[in-house]
Amino acid sequence: MKKTLLFAFAICGTVAVNAMEPLSAEQLARLSIQINTSDNAFKSNMTVGPEYTDESNPTTIKIQNFNNSGLAISLFVDWENATLSAAPQTLGYDDDYANMLMVVTPEASELSSPMDQAFQNARITGTISNDEIRLNPWTIVSVPTSFTSVTKLYDKPFDTKFISPNATMSQERLDWDNDWENLVSSYSQDFRVYTEVDGTTLTVYGWDDMESCVKLTRKVDNGTFTYENNPSDLIYADKKRDWYLCALPGTTWDDLENFKSE
Repeated sequence: MKKTLLFAFAICGTVAVNAMEPLSAEQLARLSIQINTSDNAFKSNMTVGPEYTDESNPTTIKIQNFNNSGLAISLFVDWENATLSAAPQTLGYDDDYANMLMVVTPEASELSSPMDQAFQNARITGTISNDEIRLNPWTIVSVPTSFTSVTKLYDKPFDTKFISPNATMSQERLDWDNDWENLVSSYSQDFRVYTEVDGTTLTVYGWDDMESCVKLTRKVDNGTFTYENNPSDLIYADKKRDWYLCALPGTTWDDLENFKSE
C-alpha cells in the first residue's frame, strides 16, 4: 500500500508542475517590452499593451500594438499547462489595402493558399510565466483580399518575448532654431527600457524609445560603460537608412559644425 501511494503522489506532482494561477491584470500589463530575435540575432523591440479580453474569464490575452502595428493579436491561454496558442490573424493591410498582413506560423507561410485547411489549422504556440511571455517562431505573410495566394514577407521567422522594463532612460533633448545657430530650449525625457548585462557588455533595449538595441562596453579600469561607434552595434534599421550612436564634441553649433560621422 505504501508503494502504491508514493507512486500515485509522484505522478500527480509531475502532471501539475506547469500549472499556474492566471496573472492579475496588473502583472500582465507589466510585460510591455516586446523583443524580437531572428536566427539568434536581435531584430527589433517595441512597447506593447498586454491585457485580458475579459478579466473575469482570463483565457484570452490581447497584445495591443503587437509588433508596433497599432493593432492587437489574440492569444488563447491554457493556464493548466502555462501555454499559449494563436490562430492565423490579420495584423493590418498594405498601403493600397489590396493585401492583408497576417501573423502565421513558418509552416503556414510556405503554403500556396490561405484557404488550405493546414493554413487555417496552423497555431502559433508559446509559454507564459510570472515574468514573461514567449512566442515560438512566427512570421508575417501578405494575403490578397481575394484569398488567392500567400506571400512570405521575411526570409527568417521571429522568436519573441514580452518582458517587464527594468530601468528608466533619462535624457535631455536640445532644440535649435531653424538656422541651427541658437539653442532655443531643452527638456527632459524619460523612457522605460529593458537592460541586460553579460560580462562587460550592457545591452539596452528601447534606446530613445526606438525599435533599437544599444550595446555598451564596460571599461575595466574605471567601471563605466561606453559606446565606441562600433558598426556591429547597429541600433536601428529600416528600408531607407541605418542609425548609429555617435559621440558629439559639444553642445553648441560652433562645436558641431565641423562634426562628421562615418
